[in-house]
Amino acid sequence: MPSSSLRNDSRLGLPFQTAKNALDIAKKVDAKNKDLKNIEDLLLPSFLDGKRQLTDTFLGLVKNQELDGLGRIEEAVWRKAFYEPYTLGKQFLQKAGKLETHSGILKAHLYSGVAFYSQLLELVIASSHHQTGDLKSLKDTGRKEGPSEDSEDSHADTIHRIHLYLGDIYRYLYGLGVLSAHSLAIDHYLEALETIPENGLPHNQLAALFSEENNGLTTIYHYMACMSSKTKFEGGEKNLAAKAEEVAATKFQANLQDSQLERLLIGFSLVSSTFMGIKTNQDISQLCQFTLKDLHEILKAPKQMDQERDERTDLSPEILIQMAAMCCFVLHKNSTKKKDFDSQLALAFCLAYLSELLDGILREISDIMPEIPTEIPKPVPAKTKSRRRRQRRLSLKREESSGSEVESELESESSESDSSSDFELEESDSESESKNIILKEYQKSQLAARIQNSSFAAPLSLMCFFLHRLEQTVSGTGPGALPLWFRLTKLANALKEVATAPENGKSLSEDWFLSPVLGQIQTSCFSDDFKLRINRIRSFVKLLSVLPDTGVTFDVGSGYFFSKEKPDEIKPEERKLDEDKARTMATMWLKSEVSALENQLVSASCLVVDTSVMLKQLRIIIKLSKRFIIVVPTAVIGQLDRAKKHNPDAREAIRWLEQEFQRGSRSVRPQRHGARKSLPAVKYPKRKEKMAWSFYQILECCLYLKETMGSENSEVTLLIGESVPTFSSQLPGKSPQGLCASIGVTLKTAQDFIKATEPSNVEK
Repeated sequence: MPSSSLRNDSRLGLPFQTAKNALDIAKKVDAKNKDLKNIEDLLLPSFLDGKRQLTDTFLGLVKNQELDGLGRIEEAVWRKAFYEPYTLGKQFLQKAGKLETHSGILKAHLYSGVAFYSQLLELVIASSHHQTGDLKSLKDTGRKEGPSEDSEDSHADTIHRIHLYLGDIYRYLYGLGVLSAHSLAIDHYLEALETIPENGLPHNQLAALFSEENNGLTTIYHYMACMSSKTKFEGGEKNLAAKAEEVAATKFQANLQDSQLERLLIGFSLVSSTFMGIKTNQDISQLCQFTLKDLHEILKAPKQMDQERDERTDLSPEILIQMAAMCCFVLHKNSTKKKDFDSQLALAFCLAYLSELLDGILREISDIMPEIPTEIPKPVPAKTKSRRRRQRRLSLKREESSGSEVESELESESSESDSSSDFELEESDSESESKNIILKEYQKSQLAARIQNSSFAAPLSLMCFFLHRLEQTVSGTGPGALPLWFRLTKLANALKEVATAPENGKSLSEDWFLSPVLGQIQTSCFSDDFKLRINRIRSFVKLLSVLPDTGVTFDVGSGYFFSKEKPDEIKPEERKLDEDKARTMATMWLKSEVSALENQLVSASCLVVDTSVMLKQLRIIIKLSKRFIIVVPTAVIGQLDRAKKHNPDAREAIRWLEQEFQRGSRSVRPQRHGARKSLPAVKYPKRKEKMAWSFYQILECCLYLKETMGSENSEVTLLIGESVPTFSSQLPGKSPQGLCASIGVTLKTAQDFIKATEPSNVEK
């Protein structure tokens, strides 16, 4: 840089000579970097002396509290002294074959960076203590008002960048085999986010460290957080697209292994990525339905509070929170878009997830739900027993005395009797009231304990908290959302006695997951108070009560919410106001709660294929898939997968199925988990007779489809590749045709079926 331009560069904010000296040293180090020819050159005294001179000069500026204006020099130190030598060394290492000695040289270079930036961090923190008196207050309040013109050179920004540098160095060390560096890299990226949460770069770096976790879901979350941040990282969207493509490639394998949890995590990642604007080559409507169905089946089984979680089949609380945050990112992105089919589908999917969380928590407290009035109570005049007794005594005094002592005594005895009975009644009522109070207190404590231990409370509260900020989005949900709001008011009323007055300024621990869109969070006030979660849920329901067309009202006197429209009372004329939107959303919520996906089959004929037809007549199956629904049993996929090593026809069939499953084909579907029904009164073959055993597994799939299609005219046809299957002799008792006929399934060869169903033949 010419001297004149350097002197006039206001970004530096340093004395001219000081800045020039530091940048001149950086240029010398850059020249030494270009002279590096192999990895051993990182040990040359000329390179080490230049790096040391540059870092010592920078530390001297910081020690002299000349922090303002160091941003540009700080970047030069990082790039010239550490990052560029590392990238060159990595290239040399790859060429040299990653010898242990060479790897040690590169590690030593990185550890020198750890030492430098750790010392720099201490100096900057000491400087911030000197100027602000409290680093914690710097983190919690430093960036509330948004970036200022000189925020690039502020203490908060400098601390943020130093943690990023340290995180990167430890990430590089992890890549060189230093396993302990993985957790250290995560810690520094999290510290960077705690300082400036609206910067998306730490999320982009964290995504690389979680690439293998939760089938890619955690990585997808961090890339979405990066895209949703106020200060976005330019490569975040491209990285999200690459990861979504990688996740999509594992979808077929998850179907093959019949792992419902893996399918859910993969499906949720792809749906969320698609709604963030990433092209995933998926049939998004069908993928939403399959994903919600897997979610429903995983969450629907009630579990005891003290029951240990099975990592292979259960969702952890953290994953549920991550999914809730991903839904919030989708809502945030689509809240500013023009309302179209995709944006309405995104809203429907997110609210369907909210619906599943709501149902989960309602199942957990169903046995201790307090009695809730279904209608707004009408005011009733308060007439107490003491008031009635007082009126009775006054009426007795007004009566004329008979003058008879007997009558006086009788009246006195009667009065005493009345008083006694009144006293006994009061005592009885008091005991009953006391018992009710004890019962209510016990019920209240049990309800509080259930909510406190529920894994659904945090993600549900998080989504309600974020939806509270999107009034316009919530107002536009239409009549399709009435069943959801109805159940949410039910929960809000059940939690009425447990709720407390809201405490301003407090943040919940799960709020961190939404820090890219919420901005600065009071980390010093982090709380796991379940009562705050309850308050957030009730606060959102109170918002519903003031928004139009939600069907929710709030009675101030009783403190209860009331839903005007129950799920089965949606008026036809209201549906016509926004028919397309209502149909889309109502359908999506229905799909999330109905477990039998096979009921959605629109074709009167469903075709199930066996292995032989996939090997011998794949072209016919491809042709039929354009007109019929093809279901591929798990047993067939397994046989094809085992045969692909030595059979080119099996490889071709597997490639076609993989292509159809990845793109979310509507017509070619794998057998779903649990979609099988045992054959009644039939003797099964032995497992060692593999061909016959697989045929029976295929028949179980056919029987399940036959009984769940829900129409008398529905027909299930099993397509085979040969008229007389080779395993016929292994079947105990009946022939293949007889077995199929006994369960109401038609058995045909693919050639015979296509001849019978060709349009020209049907017309004849």
